[in-house]
Amino acid sequence: MLIKKKLLHIIELQHTLNQQINPQWLDENYAFDTAILIESAELVDSFAWKWWKAGANDIANAKVEVVDIMHFLVSYCLMFAYKADPNTDGLYSTASAYFLDMLKCADTEGAFATVDEVANLNSSRYIAGVKLFISKLPSVAFNYAHNIGVSSCPNFSLKSLCRTFITHLATPLFSSADEMLNMYIAKNMLNKLRQNRGYKQGTYIKQWLGREDNEVVMELVAANVDAADVTLAELYNLIDAYYIERVAVNV
Repeated sequence: MLIKKKLLHIIELQHTLNQQINPQWLDENYAFDTAILIESAELVDSFAWKWWKAGANDIANAKVEVVDIMHFLVSYCLMFAYKADPNTDGLYSTASAYFLDMLKCADTEGAFATVDEVANLNSSRYIAGVKLFISKLPSVAFNYAHNIGVSSCPNFSLKSLCRTFITHLATPLFSSADEMLNMYIAKNMLNKLRQNRGYKQGTYIKQWLGREDNEVVMELVAANVDAADVTLAELYNLIDAYYIERVAVNV
């Protein structure tokens, strides 16, 4: 699937998921920047940055955290696009424009990491990139501006925020745009499953036979997401069946 087509599709999936949580979500002012900030902290914690204790980098979890950040970043782009023009006919294409050019360039120019580069990732440099990304969030930029006596957030650019995300968070961890977008689809389906199986009500089971649901679902989808004859509905049913037959049945 071409990057543009897949990107448009995941933006549609995100909008659909947000509508499942709240049909009027675009009219709310959800704090997506706060959600991104918290997920960024969890991303940093995937690396062995704590000098006072032993630890190792968890690259697999770091990838999941980057995909989590992208969920909120895509929601942010959808919200900005909607506020600029409440006519939702062009909502997906407008939201995708914040990502598309940079994502395509990074993929075609070989900016994404090789397996060896990921294995030998300089965690200090990567964390510095996460901090740069955080600094471009409007709430952080506004607080900085306020502290130096400026009354508004100077030069905030959502496109710059997305560009920094791709350059400093995505390309050092993933082998291609396709890998990242496939993982996004996997996490989107897991989020849909969580909502359908009682996440908001507190009845959802997050540990699947002693493993985090993220880890299991990424493996299930990675084995199937590129199969030409498998639809997303079939992939969702695969995950749902695993949950019903192997997780919920053991409670």
